[in-house]
Amino acid sequence: MRLSSTLYNLTMSRILIESMSLMLAAGLGLFVYSKMNRFQRLILFLLLTWVVSYVLSYVVTAYQAGRGLTLNNVPVHNITVFVSVSILSLAGYDLIQSLRLKKIIQVLYAIFICIYIWCIYDKGFWAFATHAFFAECFIVLAIYAFVLYQKLHEQNGRWYSSPEVWISLGLILYYSCVVPLMSVREYLIKENIQLSIFLFYLINDGFANVMYLFIAVGFYLIHKQAEDQNFLKNA
Repeated sequence: MRLSSTLYNLTMSRILIESMSLMLAAGLGLFVYSKMNRFQRLILFLLLTWVVSYVLSYVVTAYQAGRGLTLNNVPVHNITVFVSVSILSLAGYDLIQSLRLKKIIQVLYAIFICIYIWCIYDKGFWAFATHAFFAECFIVLAIYAFVLYQKLHEQNGRWYSSPEVWISLGLILYYSCVVPLMSVREYLIKENIQLSIFLFYLINDGFANVMYLFIAVGFYLIHKQAEDQNFLKNA
């Protein structure tokens, strides 16, 4: 997304606030790292890649602003889209037990790769890979609907105690809510740039912070379950 220099301060504030929320979840994940399974560690790794993405976005935007250049941190976002889908697909593939669903994940990921390559080839790396982003949303929603369904059936009514349930809910909430926004964003940019920016910050950033909170709850439950197990052993 191209950013006007007049939005620089607002953009920096937004990146700072969301980065703090993200690092809070990542920090909690690092605290319980030794107690995590492979799926949970992949989600933590995803959060850490997002931290790096925000830092790079800040550095790139600050560099461009300092030299009077057009602000454009799109390449960072395009890389993040690819990395996010790869990690989330691997995490879901690792956790889901059904061989049939595992094959579906492989097919979905292959489709994403084709769309991503086509977007970069067609518009270049400095233009936002819109279709690849929509493919990311669809794939993540499909995979984590599978994960959520599996975990809800495993918990026997105690879904609120499952870290994977909270993580899946956070991902589903975020990706399902940004799809409608991104579907009309280019139109809004042409018709009302101020409204487009307001809605982007309200919906994208708002639900991103909700997602980080849900993931943080999942990480806290990892710690709580480990503490409960230690208590039972020592009882």
